[in-house]
Amino acid sequence: EAVESKKYKKIMYITDGVFSMDGDIARLPEIIPIAEKYGLITYVDDAHGSGVTGKGAGTVKHFGLSDKIDMQMGTLSKAVGVVGGYVAGSKTLIDWLKARSRPFLFSTSLTPGAAASALASISLMQEHPELVEKVWENANYFKEELKKVGYNIGVSETPITPVMLGDEKVT
Repeated sequence: EAVESKKYKKIMYITDGVFSMDGDIARLPEIIPIAEKYGLITYVDDAHGSGVTGKGAGTVKHFGLSDKIDMQMGTLSKAVGVVGGYVAGSKTLIDWLKARSRPFLFSTSLTPGAAASALASISLMQEHPELVEKVWENANYFKEELKKVGYNIGVSETPITPVMLGDEKVT
């Protein structure tokens, strides 16, 4: 059982939505009740889930927990295929980040072309769920073929496919 902290007013629980090395998915339905019990701020880094899990909408949507996560961030450079990233959260959070976040204040915004490309990519995923399904079909085919020739690919729950060789020289 966790001990209440006297040193900190708020504690944040941070997790990936999809873990990049093995392709496993965070157990958000198990994490949220604990976070609620202890009043934790919840933050999901969904760089590897955005565009892939939750029919393309990400890991938080995959579990139907949008109203339970305080903030979610992701990238537009993987499944979306552009550059940049996003942070999703309450209006208060976004306003605070715009005013106080040094990387936001001192970085260059997306170019109009990149923003339009990201919007077009997201629209395509929403309007054509078969595109996201095809990613999963291709990944499953790839995994099966690797297994057939004897590779250890772990137990990934996503299109991420680790290949465990176990020997630096073989790698």
